[in-house]
Amino acid sequence: MNELISSSPNTFDFTKLDSKIQAKTIELYKANKRQEADREERRVRDFFNLIDDFFQKTNKSIQFTEDKNIIFQNGSSQLKTNQLSSGEKQLLIIFFQVFLQEEKPSVLLLDEPEISLHLKWQFKLIETIRSINPNCQLIIATHSPGIFAEGWGDKVVDIETLKTTIPAL
Repeated sequence: MNELISSSPNTFDFTKLDSKIQAKTIELYKANKRQEADREERRVRDFFNLIDDFFQKTNKSIQFTEDKNIIFQNGSSQLKTNQLSSGEKQLLIIFFQVFLQEEKPSVLLLDEPEISLHLKWQFKLIETIRSINPNCQLIIATHSPGIFAEGWGDKVVDIETLKTTIPAL
């Protein structure tokens, strides 16, 4: 996530990440790996379309300033990331974290991700994370059945079942 940390707390600086993505794509083209380069470009495009899909219900779409900061268009208004709701910010942080894994095998630990997330977003969270990185293993602590309701119930482990009794000394 260091690629997205801005010197200004009011912006989400995409400059470093954009440079990294562009450099990777150019190297793939130079190495005559056109299919991989095309796949990387598609992965980036699909990622931003996914964000737009999530924010569509709030009439927001992701945009980039000339200096590659991320803003959101809301009708005729532009919103900086600090003007988004806490749920919208949380969603962006989770999705960018998964995107930065570059589809590599990884483990993502989420503690109560449902906090501040609309119920419809909770239902789609796991599926969306898995679409961004199908090689990401998720370990989620949650109180919300909405997080695992969409076909993930058989993967739930109740912590109570993991308790063991310690014999008295």
